Amino acid sequence: MGQQAQRLRRIELVLTPQQVVILWLKETQQAGSLEASLRKDPPPREHIRRAVSQTIRAAMKRYPPATIAKAELQAQQEADALYMLVLNANFDVIKSRAYWNLFKVLLIALLFTESKGMRVIGTPELLRSLLLSFAEGTLLDEAVCNWISRERLGGEPVLLLEAASIMECRLKDLEWLCAEFNPIALLNGLECIDLESTRTAILSMADETFAIKSNLARMEMLAIFGEADSLRELMNEILSATLPISPIPSQIEAAKSRSDPAITKCPT
Repeated sequence: MGQQAQRLRRIELVLTPQQVVILWLKETQQAGSLEASLRKDPPPREHIRRAVSQTIRAAMKRYPPATIAKAELQAQQEADALYMLVLNANFDVIKSRAYWNLFKVLLIALLFTESKGMRVIGTPELLRSLLLSFAEGTLLDEAVCNWISRERLGGEPVLLLEAASIMECRLKDLEWLCAEFNPIALLNGLECIDLESTRTAILSMADETFAIKSNLARMEMLAIFGEADSLRELMNEILSATLPISPIPSQIEAAKSRSDPAITKCPT
């Protein structure tokens, strides 16, 4: 084991689950490639799990094995949920690149027809609607990433190099498109798009979006750890908060329902 690897192992042995994930994030930032990190052996998810286990075992040597095992599982789950939150945030931005490139071509084409006087009825209104939709989506992604960084990562940027570059391009393109569109809006009696006002308005949606992403990351964690009951409870909480629907039955309850002769099938 090299000196650098030994130093990192010593650091990992005194870190919290959150700090273990942040250390992985920093190492991946330095490496410059999320893809390269995901191809490592062991994969980052397993590496984080092992590092957390080593930390708990080192800190709780004098405790009963059952207590250590419970603390170890709890810490592993905490770190895994945070890791999935970070990973999904990066994937969401990376996946947006193809959509945005296509969307940008359409917006530029509409801007071109207006700037050259090739007026088509409804084009300014359509252009404003599309551009505002893109602005809200981009600024919401920015707000959620800032939220994850602030609330879960102690201020450490959540986006790795590739995703950060894509987000920066989206924001720059958005500023340019709004600067090109707003004179057209004034000529057609439409409201200009003010990015700062939109950014402020979008904050009210950031709480809900962050909660959704956090729950999705937690669901993925519970699934990989085989926590079926906890996963079902979380899904019931989410559904009950959004839909007037009966709770999801457990596998045992569902099996009983299927085998109960008192329950008749609907006629076909």
